[in-house]
This record gives sequence, structure tokens and C-alpha cells, in this order.
Amino acid sequence: MAYLSAYYSTGSTVVAVIRDSSLQFADVVNEEMEDYAAGSITDYDTACTEIGSTGEYYFTWPSWLAEGRYTVQFIPLAGATIAESDLLNRFSVSSWYWDETDLMPDWAVKYLLSAGIAGTTNTLDALKTHGDSTWPTATSVTVSDKTGFSLSATGLDSISASEPSAKPTTFAGWIMWLVQRFRASSLTSTALTVKTEAGETVTTQTVSDDGTTQTLGGPS
Repeated sequence: MAYLSAYYSTGSTVVAVIRDSSLQFADVVNEEMEDYAAGSITDYDTACTEIGSTGEYYFTWPSWLAEGRYTVQFIPLAGATIAESDLLNRFSVSSWYWDETDLMPDWAVKYLLSAGIAGTTNTLDALKTHGDSTWPTATSVTVSDKTGFSLSATGLDSISASEPSAKPTTFAGWIMWLVQRFRASSLTSTALTVKTEAGETVTTQTVSDDGTTQTLGGPS
């Protein structure tokens, strides 16, 4: 089931009139397409329903219509029933393609057909199934070599804050090692020892002093 809607002043009486590509009118009473006849004008309008007081009016697309292109006009009525003069006051006109199941904007169908996506057929079924063999499947990509990204305000919270138990091998590990060096370390005349909060040794660095320069070796 398909619906179409348009906006107009709330509280109005709005109808929809459907015409096909040969300019025939949809006779919604007798469920047939016919050339315009002034005496049958009341058979051409489909009453629209307003959603609450939003000014949005919709109607259910007639399922009996054959596959093809159609123009839809939304028209406010001056009286209780449609008159020829009302046709001049249409406030919304749009073109659609109907495949007896779904509606699609006519411009989109024309574009897809011109691009060769649907071959020579005019049905939406061809457009729906075309993607299975032609359109690429989305895949995930890495962003390690991309630019234009920035770290979120909580981005650093995703980095592990676990204290190291041995010489670190990762950036996050070295950051936490540096934290532990300030939080839990001991320095003697011969060694700097970085420890865990529990007092276990993480790394040891040799310390030497020749009376002028103090030298600190790498952690191990």
C-alpha cells in the first residue's frame, strides 16, 4: 500500500486528482482511466485526510491503476464537491512511476533508465534486482592513512590505563610506565627502579655519577 501527501492550510478540504501520461483522468469511482468529461469531474477526485492539525494531507494510492507514469495534483476545494474552477487552484503537482506495487519519483526512474540500469524495461522490479549483480557491496576500511579526523573529547578514555608489569612495548604502556615512574619508583646512587602500586619491579635503570655528570641508563 502506497501513500502520497502534501501540505496546505490546516482545516481545508483537499482532494487529489491523478492523470496518466496520455492525459487521461483516473476515474476512482469506476476504477478506469478516461478522457476528461465535465459531467464526470466528481469521479476524478480522491479525498485526502489531514493528519491531526499539521496541514499534511494524504491519500492512499489506488491499487487498481496499471503500471506506468502518473501526475498527481493536490487541490483545495472551494465548496463541498470538486468543480472545474477548483482545478486552477492546485497547490502541488508531482510525477510518479507506479509498478503496481510501489511508487517511485518519475525523475528517478528516468535517470536510472537513461543510465542503463534497468535496460529497456520500465518496471521497478528491474531496478530492485539490478543491485544484486551490479552495485558494489560496502566494505569496512582502515583509517590509519586518512586525514581530516580528530580525537573526540573522550577519545583518550579508550586507551588502556593498566599499570605495566614489565618493560612496555606499546605507546599506552610507555605512558603508564612514565606515570608509575613518578608515582612509585626508588632511586639509589646506582639504580632507578620503577615499580607497580603493589611494589613489584617493572624496570630498572642503572645510575652512574662521575662527580660532574649523572648518567641514567635505559630501562630493562
